[in-house]
Amino acid sequence: MKNNYPIKYAVIPIIEQYHYPYESEETVCYIVSKCYLVAETKKYNQNGSVDKKYQVVCPYTEKEFDIWNRVEPSYNFDGTCLNGLIVDAIYNNYEDAKKDKDDKNHEIVNKKISCVRVNNKMESNIKKIKDEFNEKLSFYDKLESLIEANTEDLIVNAEFKERSVIYGDNKEYCKYNSSLYHLIKLFENNTFIVYNLSSSEYLELQTSLHEGKDIHKFNHTPLLINNPSLRLTKILLPDNKEKYLANGNIIDSIDLDFISPSQYSAVFYTIEDYQDIINTYKKIDDKVKVIKLNG
Repeated sequence: MKNNYPIKYAVIPIIEQYHYPYESEETVCYIVSKCYLVAETKKYNQNGSVDKKYQVVCPYTEKEFDIWNRVEPSYNFDGTCLNGLIVDAIYNNYEDAKKDKDDKNHEIVNKKISCVRVNNKMESNIKKIKDEFNEKLSFYDKLESLIEANTEDLIVNAEFKERSVIYGDNKEYCKYNSSLYHLIKLFENNTFIVYNLSSSEYLELQTSLHEGKDIHKFNHTPLLINNPSLRLTKILLPDNKEKYLANGNIIDSIDLDFISPSQYSAVFYTIEDYQDIINTYKKIDDKVKVIKLNG
């Protein structure tokens, strides 16, 4: 998996910017969205209580007015998340998140109502506030529904898989705490082969390397073979089926013979399997990359 972040539900503020009579922004309502959970912190208070905060990345972000693009977590060179949002709660299901959403939206309405002057227009002014808010919320509820429909690939509480990779050059081997996909990109100009192992075999391999044992028995299930001269990486699927990676895209067939290198400058061992590879490089349908709200 390219992004092995936990997936949770969170309540997300919808912020609108205003330019008249002066530059300002306002949280107009809240919606529920699946999110990538990228960080969490705890603050221990003097009275013994604990405040928790969570940094999440929403799978859609507003590009321009009423157009929302599909995104993933992105980071600065120092590891700072560039598109994260801090929230005070995360949820394992939509229903619990919606309760929090409703409470926060009630707070927005009540705060506006508390500023209404007590006069003969008070009742009509309160009704106007509620009507305007409900219209605004109805509009953004459409966004909430579209995000939910377009993120079926993000599974809440999906099983976590270790992202490390064991790398070797046929002489020395070491464990990299980095994703396989980062190393594939890093070694794209080298010949390499990737072997798939079960979780138990992956642990056994680490023990064997530590004890100086022969590790050739772990070379039983090749998963990827890279030929840099062809600029192609072959994906070996069950039943001797094959697909190929070209420029980060999966293709089903090629118009030439793929020649496997006679030797490899790099060997990788991973617990990623062929389905993880397919899911990672699977092209997201263009129809779900962009959400356009009308209204």
